Amino acid sequence: MEEEKGSNRRFLDGNELTLADCNLLPKLHIVKVVAKKYRNYDIPSDMTGVWRYLKNAYSHDEFTNTCAADAEIETAYKDVARRLAK
Repeated sequence: MEEEKGSNRRFLDGNELTLADCNLLPKLHIVKVVAKKYRNYDIPSDMTGVWRYLKNAYSHDEFTNTCAADAEIETAYKDVARRLAK
């Protein structure tokens, strides 16, 4: 059986941000922020592909300048988290 190899691409379709990344990355960032704030859960460190993908996004001004601040995300999802805790 062949050994599975990880991707060397920075983003979903290559090394440049595409529309697919612009759709997925904000959602992934929201999940990361909300899970940490309201469930004290971090994306596991052994999910290296996810962390590499996020790190590559955070290194691009196009992403960081258009992404909501963590505090805004936490406020927006506060009621959702409260309802799920019941």
